Amino acid sequence: MNRIVIFSGTTEGRMLAQTLSENGIHCIVFVATEYGESVMPEMDGVTVHKGRMDLEKMQKFIAQSEVAAVVDATHPFATAVSENIRESLKNTEIPYIRLQRETSDIALNKDTIQENHSDVILCSDATECADFLNFTDGNILLTTGSKDLATYSQNEALKDRLFVRVLPGLESISLCEQNGICGKQIIAMQGPFSLEMNRALIRQFHIRYLVTKESGRTGGFLEKIKAAEAEGITACVIGNPEKQNSGMSCGCVVLAPDTGAVREVLSDGQNGFLYPSGRRMNWVMLITLLLERRSELLSIRRNARKTVFGKHNKNTLLPRHIAFLMDRYNHWRAQQTQLAEGNDAFESTSA
Repeated sequence: MNRIVIFSGTTEGRMLAQTLSENGIHCIVFVATEYGESVMPEMDGVTVHKGRMDLEKMQKFIAQSEVAAVVDATHPFATAVSENIRESLKNTEIPYIRLQRETSDIALNKDTIQENHSDVILCSDATECADFLNFTDGNILLTTGSKDLATYSQNEALKDRLFVRVLPGLESISLCEQNGICGKQIIAMQGPFSLEMNRALIRQFHIRYLVTKESGRTGGFLEKIKAAEAEGITACVIGNPEKQNSGMSCGCVVLAPDTGAVREVLSDGQNGFLYPSGRRMNWVMLITLLLERRSELLSIRRNARKTVFGKHNKNTLLPRHIAFLMDRYNHWRAQQTQLAEGNDAFESTSA
């Protein structure tokens, strides 16, 4: 029996598995950790495999299995895993579908930018963020997980200022200890985290800088940005690498909101397809449609990368992504100022 294979690790991956199950479509879900397995409920027609897979393991599984399509629903920052998934399908006739989460302007809309906003520092990666923090003072709440701890722990003075929020699993705690982060510096908690919880942690540990990834609404990004703003501290945002290097989307089917650079890279079907992720029920219809267009997808995948990577890469797209984010930020900041001035004028007139 041909099945849909989902490489999960996100809320979207779990939701897709649930949607396929509800519609009688069998699928195999791969998760990397015990935590990922624990949040997957038992579902009809869904088989869950736990454990990290390198390229060789992926290729072996694909070769030995009957696979209709592969859906990459991994975290936006798990770019190495996504690259391995794409590479494992390189010499096959199996469609690759990327299910992206919305992250473009969560922190930059009118609900999150107030008149008395905190600073927002945009960084391209963890290294750039750590370099910035090296020249600051005050405690740091690191909410980016355990994988990049080594980057922030190289400087002893910076490491001593860290309070890291990680999943309460053995793997996360072990990585903390390996990097010299122990005791009260470890906040082992499982989300989602409310605005109030984030604010409480900021106050409890006298935080001056909050570090977060541009991970989208389902990643709790909105609540973290609002908490930093409410407490008057600086938020350091590490940009989504998929948006910075949208060339990774070439030759693929991407289920996502309109993400600007991705649409440009895919060139209206010349180098891949972009579909709005929309409601969950649409996913079943889209996957069915894409399987019917298998031959067209394979032709695009063979040719797209030859023409795309020279033009669209991190060096060319990163400055535009940062400029886009700052433009949206400044736009909403000005809009909120105008609204506040209008409200003040109205109140004065009413009085």
